[in-house]
Amino acid sequence: MMNGLAVIVSRIPGNAEVVKQNVTGLMFSPGNALELSENIEQLMLHTQMAKTIGNEAQRDAAQRFDVQNMVENFMAHYRSMEH
Repeated sequence: MMNGLAVIVSRIPGNAEVVKQNVTGLMFSPGNALELSENIEQLMLHTQMAKTIGNEAQRDAAQRFDVQNMVENFMAHYRSMEH
């Protein structure tokens, strides 16, 4: 994602928290090889869509995993636990 490439991930909890379907990547049901191959084919045939998804994924990852944002989010969470 940080490299600006569209990703294809299995639809499991960790991935589903990071990848937004058709926005920052494509997802397939675990074990569904047909769905995976369709996603690969879709990106290969629709290069502009792949570029758009890759660009959005890069923007999203840069914002989400920016060190300053991560520290601020951690501190906000930590403060919310104080009494």
